[in-house]
Amino acid sequence: DEFFGIRAMENSDALITMSFTSELLVIAYFINEDMCVCLVNYMLQLSLNYGVCKESSFALASFSGLLFGLGDLKASKKSSHFALSLLDRLNCKEMLPRVYICVYSS
Repeated sequence: DEFFGIRAMENSDALITMSFTSELLVIAYFINEDMCVCLVNYMLQLSLNYGVCKESSFALASFSGLLFGLGDLKASKKSSHFALSLLDRLNCKEMLPRVYICVYSS
């Protein structure tokens, strides 16, 4: 619940970085899982430091997938819930496919 109290991201550099990193994450998924871990971690750090944006929901959903792969089903479910709730809170329909694929494929 603390994650939902975080303000909206307003820093333009952080917003651009989140957008770019989100695109990299899609590519990295097919190339290098270790890179995915680093990118998801970076996106979550940006979200915690600068606030949440539409890409934050994708970062949380990706984190959920990583947790599922490690066998931590409880944490994966919680992260999925956060991702879907944030998606709804921000009303960012353009992230629906990315978030849904991460949440519902694991």
